[in-house]
Amino acid sequence: MSYVLGIDLGGTHLSVARSSFANRTWGPPEPVRLGPQAYAVPAVLRVAADGAFTVGDQVAEGPMVDGHRIARGFVQRVGDDVPQLVAGEPCLPHTLTAVLAGWAVERAQEQTGRRPEHLAVSHPATWGEHRRGLLRRALWDIGLGEVTLLPAPVAAAAAHARGESGVRTLAVLGMSGNGFETAVVRRTPSGFAMPSCRQGADPLGGDDFDEALAELVRARLTREFGRGYLQNPQIQLALLDLQAACARARSAFTTAAETEVLVPLPLGLTAVPVGRAAYGEAVRPMLLLVADTLLRTVRAAGLEPDRLDGVLLTGAAAQLPLLPELLGEQLSGDVTVHADTQPTAAMGAALVAQRLVATAGQPQREEPRRHAAHHAVADDDPLPPDTGAWHDIAPPRPPVRITDLSLPRRSSAMFAHARGRAARQGRADQTGSSVPAQ
Repeated sequence: MSYVLGIDLGGTHLSVARSSFANRTWGPPEPVRLGPQAYAVPAVLRVAADGAFTVGDQVAEGPMVDGHRIARGFVQRVGDDVPQLVAGEPCLPHTLTAVLAGWAVERAQEQTGRRPEHLAVSHPATWGEHRRGLLRRALWDIGLGEVTLLPAPVAAAAAHARGESGVRTLAVLGMSGNGFETAVVRRTPSGFAMPSCRQGADPLGGDDFDEALAELVRARLTREFGRGYLQNPQIQLALLDLQAACARARSAFTTAAETEVLVPLPLGLTAVPVGRAAYGEAVRPMLLLVADTLLRTVRAAGLEPDRLDGVLLTGAAAQLPLLPELLGEQLSGDVTVHADTQPTAAMGAALVAQRLVATAGQPQREEPRRHAAHHAVADDDPLPPDTGAWHDIAPPRPPVRITDLSLPRRSSAMFAHARGRAARQGRADQTGSSVPAQ
């Protein structure tokens, strides 16, 4: 059974979707399970003593873990030529990001027993050609071949529009744990164009909304047990995972006026109630900032909100129960807000890869274009003609090659590539040359 993969590297988590070819037709994209019970795992790498990688929810976070062997936040740092030290080795962010993508391909191959026909990878909307070029080369270096790259909002719009044939212009708001971005995506005869995008206030993200709920829990405990209660070392230890507990409890605000945060206090597992109104008051300034950023992005595209067919919320933004209501207040006109909790960008990337493979028999240009607006292929759109409209699409050549990512020795090709790149950059710095990030 042939299949293609879509990989989303647009945030702090990794998600993957697969579209399979069976009975002479391509099936809809489906999320790929990356952990025992998870379709998304943290974009975190840990190098074991033997050089092997563990990824995402397999990364132990206890006090016995050597933090020098853990790499996180590297996707956001792609384009930074300062290497990140992991297990004593200098590794460039784009190399680590490519290793993470390679791990995802391995998981899919383990489940299917076959290599994917093609890969499409979504990335943060604000990346310029410099960052995309670095990632493209790193993916090639680890054996993944030619990979299609596209902005995460474009991939999300392609997935959403597959079931919404009347959608022409969408505002897309995507949020990760430590940031958010907004974009306007417009459907064109050749796919999807992204005329406007904006990175949100850094580092405002989903973690900040969880921390706001955690602050309300701490305040409730202080009222119940006294001002010095939270200074007790046993209580501080019990509250180490409070933010994660708040993340699990927050979704209840979607349908309920109150949620309960389960806290493992010394006296036993305790349910701390928090009202929706109190939470809404605490997070409203952050929500207003998010809504204002989205509005400015829409206007930067030369549009007013009433010209939108809808607003698509992805990632952590889809799990903020008060955000759709506030967007309805702030955006004038009849705007529908769609909160999509699926790995939308990964599924849209899989649709793009599917269409490229399905049309691979058509004449293709020899080299991908590098200089025009962002576009992607929707499920019912033809492949863009050779007009430079889509600069990151290339035919699926050469075939995907999967390298061994177990890395039994620290002198592996990936670390060697990172060390060599870091050394070359160090010599360049000494001579005054530099490579600007975009």
